[in-house]
Amino acid sequence: MADDDKAGAIYVCTNLRVSGASCAGRGGGDILKALHAEAKARGGAVVVKSSVCMGHCAKGPNVKIRGGGFHHEVRPGDAAALVAAADPAKRG
Repeated sequence: MADDDKAGAIYVCTNLRVSGASCAGRGGGDILKALHAEAKARGGAVVVKSSVCMGHCAKGPNVKIRGGGFHHEVRPGDAAALVAAADPAKRG
C-alpha cells in the first residue's frame, strides 16, 4: 500500500547515540523487524518506517502511530497490538 494520508503508518526510532540512551541501543532494530513482519502478515495495510530521533531517548525504543500517540519502551511482542492500532480499517 502506498504511504499516503489514508494508509496506516508506524514510525520506529532507530537512532543511535554515541553516548547515553538511544532507541537503537535498546532494540529499535528488532522492533522495526517485528513490526515489518506483523504488517506483512496482516496484508500490508500498514506501512512501517524507520525514523530519526523522536526526543524520548530515555523511554525507548519509541514508536509513533500516524494519527495517534507515542508508544515507549516497546518490545517485539507488542508488534501485533501496534499494527492493529495503526490499521486504517480498524481506526474507522
